[in-house]
This record gives sequence, structure tokens and C-alpha cells, in this order.
Amino acid sequence: MKKFSVLLFLVVAMTCLAKTREWKTAQVTDMSTTDVDQALGGATQILRYTVETDDMIYVLEYNCKYDSKCAAGVTTKGATKIAIEGKDAYLQNKSGKGVKMRIVSQAKK
Repeated sequence: MKKFSVLLFLVVAMTCLAKTREWKTAQVTDMSTTDVDQALGGATQILRYTVETDDMIYVLEYNCKYDSKCAAGVTTKGATKIAIEGKDAYLQNKSGKGVKMRIVSQAKK
């Protein structure tokens, strides 16, 4: 029982300390795909999104293997939300979940 109490305390403490993302309204203005054939790693598809906020333009990349569910589920040519964390961005998909993507470039408007 003591172990369970300690474990529960740690889970609650970690949840409270978890950093909440600062979401900004954004617009996906463009999306493109590139197919990459890697000999050892198998075929990969790179999805590249151009996303604009009020003051910035971001180009984001999402990599996936063909044997997995490739679509990030992000609305293209529509409103969404974005959160920036270091070299990564989280773009909300259609179900409201944040999809982690790599920031390729960013520029002020």
C-alpha cells in the first residue's frame, strides 16, 4: 500500500509540474510531400507544412514511414493552433491533439 501511495504521489506531482503549451492561432497556408527511399530504413514520406501566425511564418516537417499511418491529420488551408518549444513545434490536428514537428525555418512577417 505504501508503494502505491508513493507512486500515486509521484504521478500527481509530475502532472502538476508538466509544462503547459502556449497555443497561438495559426493558418496552414501550404503543404507538400516528398518521398524518400532509404535502403535500410525503408520508404519514408516527409510532409512539409507552411504555417503563419500573426507575426511569424514557420516551415515544419513531419516524417513518417509508409507502413505506418502517414497523415498527421492536420487541416490544410485552414485555421489551427501552434505551440513552439525550442526547435520543435506542435501543430493541432483535426482531433485537437498536438502533433510534434521539426521547425525547418522561421521568419518574421
